[in-house]
Order: sequence, then structure tokens, then C-alpha cells
Amino acid sequence: WFEHNYPGWYALYGKFWEAYAQMGDPRDGQVPLTLFPQIPPVCRVCQMPCVFPRYDKPTVRIREADGRKHAFCSQGCEHLYALEPHRYSAAYTWFEHYEGYDLERYARECHLVRADGKTLIAQP
Repeated sequence: WFEHNYPGWYALYGKFWEAYAQMGDPRDGQVPLTLFPQIPPVCRVCQMPCVFPRYDKPTVRIREADGRKHAFCSQGCEHLYALEPHRYSAAYTWFEHYEGYDLERYARECHLVRADGKTLIAQP
């Protein structure tokens, strides 16, 4: 459908989305973020990875405010931030929030431990 309606779509996006679809089932044990050479910045406003409009040519914007760097995936998200920066001053991305956590602490604080003491994630 995309290639038919947007000629050239597959050459730009097709292989990425095919690989993503194969990794989309958690039972396969794959992590879609491994498709990127490095973890992309996460948008301060929408909390999505800054990989738009194309993962190989993102339009990520970085702005410094209050001594912190803020990434935005689009002009729209940057505009929303500019309207009310105070709404985002205490907001953290997932990576910022859990930086420095070990797996045990993360599992405990995110309630990934069952009542019998076993975790809900596989253990080595």
C-alpha cells in the first residue's frame, strides 16, 4: 500500500519496518531498538524516539534550558515545549529516570516481582 501510494517508500522505510515487524513479538526475545546504531534521543514532549521523519535522517532538535538538554522529535513538539516549558521541567525520559539502576532495583521498583518473590522477567 505505501509503495503504491508513495513511490520510493520501500527503499527508504521498507527494510526497517520489516525488521521491526519481525521483532515486534516479545516472545521472540528481540529488542527493536537494536535496529539503530545507537539509542536515539527521546523527545521531551511525546516521549518517542527522535527518529522522524526517517530513522536515517531524523530532524531531532536539541535545546538547552535550565541546565539540561532537551531533545524534540519535531517542530511541533518543540513548539509545545516553548509554550509551557514549566510543564516539562520536572519530566524525565525513561532513560534519565532509570540511569544507574541495576536490574534488581529496576525489577523491584517497577513491581516486576511476583508475590512468591520470583521476577516476571527471565533470569540468567
